Amino acid sequence: MVLGEEEAEGIHLEFRRRILKAESKGEMELLAMESRNATIDTESRRFIMKHRYKKNWGDSSKIELTGTEGGPIELNVGEASLVRELEALVAKKMQP
Repeated sequence: MVLGEEEAEGIHLEFRRRILKAESKGEMELLAMESRNATIDTESRRFIMKHRYKKNWGDSSKIELTGTEGGPIELNVGEASLVRELEALVAKKMQP
């Protein structure tokens, strides 16, 4: 599929076009099943749509954490502090 994106013409481009067309047709068929008496139940169709066609039908949430003015988050933790925290965690795990 990557080769098809990079070519202006050729067999890879044609292959990519056919795959995308088939995927689109499959998505439309699943949608069309909603409006007619289909053999696949609604919950199954929704599952397929959600997982196969994530871009259009999947759950999406994006969380981005940034520091001041969109920069990286700065952590000011000293080595001694980290060692104490790790020692405390190990001691807690070692208790019966």
